[in-house]
Amino acid sequence: MIRALSTFAVAMIVTASATLAIENNSVQLAAQNGSGVNGTAMLHETKGPNVVVAVKTTGFSTGSVSIDHGTCGHVTAKAEYTLTPLKSGTSTSTIKSIDLSTFGKTPYVLIVGTPAKACGQLQGE
Repeated sequence: MIRALSTFAVAMIVTASATLAIENNSVQLAAQNGSGVNGTAMLHETKGPNVVVAVKTTGFSTGSVSIDHGTCGHVTAKAEYTLTPLKSGTSTSTIKSIDLSTFGKTPYVLIVGTPAKACGQLQGE
């Protein structure tokens, strides 16, 4: 019974990690539109469930941060989750009543700046 549960747990972990472009809860942010801006976003789930998103950028210190539907090549016009704006290149936000699996259901991207200065894919294209 324990071995069967262990095998099931490993299968669930492999399946979940295969659907997200989040490695160790980290998303690399790549420059968009020739901005030269890059960075990292760390996502982790807390009790609630809630997701905490911490963003750190280089080359851009103040501006908007959001999670949108789409891919880095094609972002929808409306932000799904508007996060705390960057201040001194960092932003930390808590998205309430969701878990990390939310971002595995459809393509999501984390966007820094308007227009986009950096983008990180939360779910594979």
